[in-house]
Amino acid sequence: MKRVLALAILAGAGYFAYQRVAGGGASSGAAKVAEELFGHWARGRTDYALPLTEGSQPKQTLEDRTVRNVMNPIVMQTIHKNDVKVLSATKSPDGNETTLDVEQMIGYDPPGVESAVRSAMSVSFRHKATLKKSGEAWKVTKLEIGPPINLWGK
Repeated sequence: MKRVLALAILAGAGYFAYQRVAGGGASSGAAKVAEELFGHWARGRTDYALPLTEGSQPKQTLEDRTVRNVMNPIVMQTIHKNDVKVLSATKSPDGNETTLDVEQMIGYDPPGVESAVRSAMSVSFRHKATLKKSGEAWKVTKLEIGPPINLWGK
């Protein structure tokens, strides 16, 4: 029993070490900002997402293409889950600009269905974000909100 516990602890430590090393590239700061921005977008918190942007294009996109505008606003009542995964990252030669292709899955409940355990429905999106390093912080300078894909699937 002690060996199994020790093995489980070592496996967990190895996993977290791998995640830290694998996610520690130059674009990891940009990826974290993009994940945060799309998380706020999914929950309709444009006021929290706007400070993560620079320039008029991403601000206008966030205001015009809210998650409830992209989907029928009647469809989504409660958002439970938001998973953002970076599919690809392209860095500029100087490393101060990164373009990310992102897949986002949002789990939600439609009106009349409240689930305490898990989301009743899900929807996926593909987005593109270009981020520039502004001082020490990454800011989204160009934003493309994709249409819903896999609208009703799990």
